[in-house]
Amino acid sequence: MRAVNWMGAGQIGDVAPLRLRVSVPATVLPKVLRRPARLVSRIDVTLPKRAGLKASIAFLAAVGIYGVIAGERFDDIVGGISSAAGLSIDAVRFTGQSETAELDIMRALDLPAHGSIVFFDAAAARERIEALPWVETATIRKVYPSTLDVQVTEREPYALWQRGGEVVLIDEAGRIISEYSNRFSRLPLVVGEGAPQAAPELLALLAEFPSLQDEVRAATFVANRRWDLTLRNGMTVHLPEDDLLPAIIQLVSLDQGNQLFARDIEVIDLRMADRMTVQLAPEVLEDVEDAVTRARRTGATP
Repeated sequence: MRAVNWMGAGQIGDVAPLRLRVSVPATVLPKVLRRPARLVSRIDVTLPKRAGLKASIAFLAAVGIYGVIAGERFDDIVGGISSAAGLSIDAVRFTGQSETAELDIMRALDLPAHGSIVFFDAAAARERIEALPWVETATIRKVYPSTLDVQVTEREPYALWQRGGEVVLIDEAGRIISEYSNRFSRLPLVVGEGAPQAAPELLALLAEFPSLQDEVRAATFVANRRWDLTLRNGMTVHLPEDDLLPAIIQLVSLDQGNQLFARDIEVIDLRMADRMTVQLAPEVLEDVEDAVTRARRTGATP
């Protein structure tokens, strides 16, 4: 067994270098170990002045740094230093927003009380802003030393979607933007499950025929397959599942040539490509039936 001796000299005010001397106990060693033992006994290490004190200070500093990092305060401390150096976030500029309130964007930015622009997580803030209902995309640019430039692109209102008893505003991709507002009452109304995704094809066709588009009050997607048009006069038009364009052309032509939309018709069925079926309003149908009955009694042609 070997012993370690620490040797020092001088007073506290005048500390001499420490020597670390290794001695080997005076025991009889086997022959094969005697040479290594003699080499170990000659070890004479000189330590610098106040080595123990310096080692203690280094140890305490390491413990302190570890505590800061483990306590997740490192970024706060460095951020505070950079903020004090003139790199704090003092201004935020907004562009592109009209329906989104600046206050909502500020909340989404979630700026710290004394945050540094250097350590501000712009990517995370951008994701939070893009989660706002009206926002399509957002860009955040750091303008050093102390300004954030926030540019927003908002969604375009495309149609109103009625699902159950609720009406919401949607964009062209069918995503909900907000609840119904009278400001958007002139937008087309689509009804039913799957309607937002299928609407662009129908609405694009209707836009090519303004006279019909103006008459349509709502379009209902039936069984996720086809459309029923409800006109402003209460008339219902059954459109086919496929080949919408020929059916719409036929409908517009009949109205232009025969004032179809002004007649007392309740339903126009265009689901069959080779024929059109109409259903009269109940009161009109009663009048027709009465006229036919009177004609039969008198032998006249109705």
